[in-house]
Amino acid sequence: GISEEDKRGELIERLLLSSFKPLLESNGVPADRLPSMDAGVRILIERQRLDAMSPSQVVTELATRLCLTETDSVALADAVGQSLLNRLKLLALWEELPAQELQAEAEARELLSRTGTIGHGRDLRHKLLDLLVVDLVASIFEAKGIPARRLRSVRAACLVFARLAHNARCCISELADACAARGLLPSPGADERN
Repeated sequence: GISEEDKRGELIERLLLSSFKPLLESNGVPADRLPSMDAGVRILIERQRLDAMSPSQVVTELATRLCLTETDSVALADAVGQSLLNRLKLLALWEELPAQELQAEAEARELLSRTGTIGHGRDLRHKLLDLLVVDLVASIFEAKGIPARRLRSVRAACLVFARLAHNARCCISELADACAARGLLPSPGADERN
């Protein structure tokens, strides 16, 4: 069972969280979903820090949070603006939520039905967060024709973007050489045989 001291601590935490609920919710933080008042305070502080950032700092911050390289962050740079800032604030919230709340968020976004089961155990929270992050930035890539949700990885979507950007800068002979190296062009004389 739970000790008297633990019960007392939990009740105090609930009282503190309920007293800060109006402040949290007026700032867009769902107090009822948070595990503690400390989590709410961390989110408010993080949102203030994010609001003070320049657009380039927002891109750098999101790339850092998603563990992207500097090259990968180029894919995000095209979407600079309020959209990225709001996504970063949502990511800050998700980083504080417990696994059951992340699961509820994924279910509300109908992500679990699309991907099937993602497992159980210690890394469930990490897998749920990854799934939500892909969904968070997928529209940025999908607007460029990159199926981020199907790739199921922000890193993979960035790699595809980088490759497409590289290909867009290539001349026709370079593209033809790359296609030939991958066996994507018919061999010489193939049209004559058909």
